[in-house]
Amino acid sequence: MSDRILRSPSIGAVGSVADALPPAVREALDEAYQRGLTEGYQRARGDLAQQASVLATKLDSTHERLVDTVRTATRRDAETVFELAVGLARWFVGQVDLGDIDALGTVIDDLLADAVVSTGYELSVHPEIAAVVAEQMPTPVTSVRADPELGPGELRLTADGLVIERVWRHAIDRVRDGLLQDLADRQRGDDGG
Repeated sequence: MSDRILRSPSIGAVGSVADALPPAVREALDEAYQRGLTEGYQRARGDLAQQASVLATKLDSTHERLVDTVRTATRRDAETVFELAVGLARWFVGQVDLGDIDALGTVIDDLLADAVVSTGYELSVHPEIAAVVAEQMPTPVTSVRADPELGPGELRLTADGLVIERVWRHAIDRVRDGLLQDLADRQRGDDGG
C-alpha cells in the first residue's frame, strides 16, 4: 500500500522513496493507510446512513402530506359528485306527467314566475302528449306544438324570443358545465393561483 502513496520518480540507485524507507517505517505506513481507509469508510458509511435516515424521514413526511391532500381532494370531489347526483335525482323525481293538465299548469306557472312576458306562449311538448295538452291548454299558452326532440317529461315555452325550457339533457349539460367550472376553480385555488 505504501508503494502507492509514496511512489515517486526514480532517485537513481535507491529506486523509489518507499524502497528507501526501512521496513518498520514502511509497515507503519501500511498500517496507518489501512486504519485511515477503514476509519474513513466507516465514517462515510455512518454519514451516509445518517443522511439516508434524514431523507427517509422527509420522504415519509412528504408521503403523509400527499396522502392527506389526495384524501381531502377525493372527499371534496366525492361530496361534489354526490351533491350533483342528489340534485339531478331531485330534478328528475320532480318531473311530472305533462299529460296531467293540472300538473302541467303548475309546472308552467313555476317556470313563468319570473318571466317578463305573461301571455302568448307557444308550448312545445313530446308528440305523444301534444294532442291531450292542445285540448286543454294552460292559461298563458296560446298554441301547442309537437316536438319529437323533447322527451315525455320535457317542455319548451317560447314567446317574443324568450325561451324557457325544462329539458333534461340541457339541464344535465348546464350542471356538468357548472361542475367542471367549479372543479377548475377549486384546482386553481389548490394550486395557489
